[in-house]
Amino acid sequence: MKNEKQVYKNKLLFPEPMFDLGLLSFSSFLYFNKETINITLHPTVSLLMTGCDPFKFYKLVQDKKPSWFNSFASVFSTWYKNRELLYNTGKILKPLQNDCFNTILLSYSRTEDALHENREVIKSTNLSKEDLLRIINIPMASEEFIAHLLFEKFLEYYDSKIPKEIQYPKEYISFEESRAANIDYLELYNYCDQLLANNTIEDLLIDCYFFRIKQIKQFPNILLTNEKLLDFFNKLPIKLENSESDLSFYEKNDIISWEIFRQITSKYIDSKQPKKRVQLISEFKRNRQDEIENLVNKCQQIAEDFQGESNTDKLSSNISKHIKIHVEKEIKDLLKLKKFQYEDLFNEIFSDEKTWLAIITLAISPVAGNSLLTAGAGLAAFANVAAKSFKTGVQMDKKIKNNEYALIYRMNNN
Repeated sequence: MKNEKQVYKNKLLFPEPMFDLGLLSFSSFLYFNKETINITLHPTVSLLMTGCDPFKFYKLVQDKKPSWFNSFASVFSTWYKNRELLYNTGKILKPLQNDCFNTILLSYSRTEDALHENREVIKSTNLSKEDLLRIINIPMASEEFIAHLLFEKFLEYYDSKIPKEIQYPKEYISFEESRAANIDYLELYNYCDQLLANNTIEDLLIDCYFFRIKQIKQFPNILLTNEKLLDFFNKLPIKLENSESDLSFYEKNDIISWEIFRQITSKYIDSKQPKKRVQLISEFKRNRQDEIENLVNKCQQIAEDFQGESNTDKLSSNISKHIKIHVEKEIKDLLKLKKFQYEDLFNEIFSDEKTWLAIITLAISPVAGNSLLTAGAGLAAFANVAAKSFKTGVQMDKKIKNNEYALIYRMNNN
């Protein structure tokens, strides 16, 4: 696991952790081939270190049956399901860890003061509640709400009651061993009761989602996991650092180039089953470095056509139109090479008199009853066809390797 200082040098997948593979285009691992992508750990990852027992608190709320229990239970259930989502995606991505990505723990405040700050930032956008609910990621917001309640507020109320060996275990301890036994959770319940009496659960999910978002200016090199956040950023009255107008020619070009690369390649990678995606990325990273670089360079050349593009909202759709007009034909022609290979091979073999003679001899040999002739003709025919097949295959492979879209061919035929 890397720390935050190392994030600056590489791309950071932000703000969501890997709840599901849909948050990340696997094309990222190829385009940012010379960088390591950093994937954040989930907001509640440190709960084990606090001595808090989330299930004991849930049982207390359930027994008291407050009017807000169903709302709280829904968020708690989402948080609990997140464990399985994170485990499953982590297991699939494991073969790519270290070579393609690292995991990092982000440290930031989720206190009551930070919650009030979030509300002020959100209010400044003048976005409606409905708009905000469409923007936020509910699993992430649920994580942040649970972290605010069972991490920050829990420590605020009960830090002095937690044995230090639980907070700083010398070796791995089980969930049961890490729970502080002498806590009744009543103070935490009273805070939760007040919080949910004065706010709807939807409002709290919106407010809590932005704990991490406020840190965005600390990380200049991000891959956004939630594109809907662009609507939020565009409504902020204060311009974010590292905004479009601050970027150099090459930085802008790289952003556009990455979008072109993603659109060209993602349908050949992201449409495959998860394990197959991992297998392809591993194989390409090991054996197709030149082809990756050629395609990245090609995308950077295409990106120059978009310099001066003023409408960033329509950039993605404009790139899609450009690809359809200028790029798809080249890719389709390349993908037909396999078909052309067999056509070329057929023409070359059967226009050769010697091959015809060998095949005819092979056909009539059994009639003549000459087993030696049969074997000789068969060997001659096989050798001739094999040589021509090899020659045609080599010629096709050269055509592919010299093509800037060679990587697409590999993706399509794997």
